[in-house]
Amino acid sequence: MSWDKHSIGAMARKAGDLYKALYLGGYAMPNLHFHATLISALYLEGADEEFAASARKREAYSNLGQASAIMLLVMKEQNGLFKLGLDQELEEAEKAIADECFQDRREAAPRHS
Repeated sequence: MSWDKHSIGAMARKAGDLYKALYLGGYAMPNLHFHATLISALYLEGADEEFAASARKREAYSNLGQASAIMLLVMKEQNGLFKLGLDQELEEAEKAIADECFQDRREAAPRHS
């Protein structure tokens, strides 16, 4: 369902390869887990609490990273379209986001003994 005659997926495809690449992990999968669906109800069913907590944390970091990437793409497009002069700030934001997301994902990775 969409507020537009095109689905979110169709809009992502139309917006270009970067948006299309981020659609599944940045929109579709988080929505399946966030909303009351069979997938969200059965996800990690029977998993021990430590594993489930680790899996949820990894997914949260992944979702946040992809949401940040989408926001950064939009801001870069707006910067170019409206000539806002934010090139340096957006470059710094991109580096900070990448550093934070990769650090958090390393910390959330399951430890194998």
